[in-house]
Amino acid sequence: MCFFPKEPDKYPPEFFVGLLNSEAYNKIIKILNHTNSIQIRDIKKLPFFDFDKEDIKQIAKTVKDIIEQKKNNLDYDFSFEQKQINQVVNNYIS
Repeated sequence: MCFFPKEPDKYPPEFFVGLLNSEAYNKIIKILNHTNSIQIRDIKKLPFFDFDKEDIKQIAKTVKDIIEQKKNNLDYDFSFEQKQINQVVNNYIS
């Protein structure tokens, strides 16, 4: 999933790519809409937590790193980085 923010300086697009593809947000979106056709209205229903600046930067940087790796190697396994993103997001949910 991908979503572009109104405030890209505060919330880089990569932050939302990481957030919306996190394990927690994937579970929430499946509760809201169990089909494979996710709509913007479904994304608008998602809870948005008050992420601090450092976590926003960390998620955005991690996603940028994943994108760069995937550009060089489409078979790149980003499971380690995905776990890092999941941990940051889960800290806000628990």
